[in-house]
Amino acid sequence: MDSGEFFLLGIDLQKPKPILEAAYNDSQGVTATFNLNMLDHINWLYNGNFNTMQFEHWAFYNETENQIEMHLRSKQQ
Repeated sequence: MDSGEFFLLGIDLQKPKPILEAAYNDSQGVTATFNLNMLDHINWLYNGNFNTMQFEHWAFYNETENQIEMHLRSKQQ
């Protein structure tokens, strides 16, 4: 990585897939809000123009890699 670049990594213990997916897709939307806030931060930091209403949080357990993955998925086609 170069100076000024950022890397975000989350680590958790191995748990059953349903527990992990429920935790990262919490019913209160805390994780989704956190994830979508990255777009607001990019907008602020780099004068971006992301409309967070056009994205949705998507978290799933990748069984091949044994890891939870969080994505921001565009609602636009």
